[in-house]
Amino acid sequence: MIFQSIPLPLVPLANPIWSTASDALIGGTSGHISVAPALTIWSLLNYLSMLALTISVAIVAGDRRRAAIVLSALTIATMTLCAGFLISETWPLTVFSLPKPAMLAMSSYTMILVISFAKLINERTSSRTQKAPISAVTPYGFCILGAVLAGWAMAQGPLANRATLGIASASLLLMLLARRLNVRPSLALLFVSALVGGASTMMLLHFQRSPGLAGWAVDAPQQSIVIVTRMLATTPPFGSGVGAFESLSQVYSELSTVPTGPVSTTSTIVIEWGPWAAAIVTFLVILLFGSLTLAAMKRGRDASYSAAAATLLMEASLQSFLDPSLLAPVVQVALAIALGLGLAQHIGRSDLQSN
Repeated sequence: MIFQSIPLPLVPLANPIWSTASDALIGGTSGHISVAPALTIWSLLNYLSMLALTISVAIVAGDRRRAAIVLSALTIATMTLCAGFLISETWPLTVFSLPKPAMLAMSSYTMILVISFAKLINERTSSRTQKAPISAVTPYGFCILGAVLAGWAMAQGPLANRATLGIASASLLLMLLARRLNVRPSLALLFVSALVGGASTMMLLHFQRSPGLAGWAVDAPQQSIVIVTRMLATTPPFGSGVGAFESLSQVYSELSTVPTGPVSTTSTIVIEWGPWAAAIVTFLVILLFGSLTLAAMKRGRDASYSAAAATLLMEASLQSFLDPSLLAPVVQVALAIALGLGLAQHIGRSDLQSN
């Protein structure tokens, strides 16, 4: 992002369209890779904040009791957003004005967190030395309520979103089952990866509306998909600037009467970050998913945290092909907290093994 924002004398790095579209771009792009350097710097600060949040949660959640409290709070927060989404669908209110893709993402996160929370409660209540994180109400009733809210909210969205939740839930249950049966961690990772890879490929092939990366956007106008496809075709190797999608879209949608917003997170990342950076991000996501899955297999009663983090990461990755939900700050915060929880237990396990 810094590289995209600083002035560079290398003209070939810039998008060829910028030399003929300077009037349509806010602030100009002379000497920069980014269409909007100020927005790129702002995006850098945003991503650094998410990284700081993840690290902070990983440090705080190193203790089992604090980790249970964080998981409980995150589950309650996503359940509240689910309830707000259902209320807004029944009685339109401005207080719950988050984009529908973001609310559907939070609903799917709720289902995954509820399953993990129920597994944690079962492990804690079966142990006579510890109490459940929530003792004022029936813990399992709380989980059932969360599952009902999440399922009801997901029913309001496209079938593709429900398919991703089904794949994620099945992989989570497979992780927990493999852990209970003491399956070898590497073998369990192979099974989970095969399930996720095969099911995800079939799902994406089934729901693809048109050729190209933008063709998987399930709820976007066809005209927007066409414009984003054109943007993808002319994206330079180093991207057009993180956070600069709206500025760049002004050039491509100049003759369009429909505002062109992001149709999916994946296509937006490729346009803003560039194909090379997008490939690196994909590799890091796969590496993190494998690491968290192995951590879930190696942990004892704390396997729920790493399993939930791995499943949420996989769910977010699948949804990134379908809609721009991961671009919403509230979704990023929820995912950052969940990853911090999973990494905390993974780091703790690594420290124990080294000692």
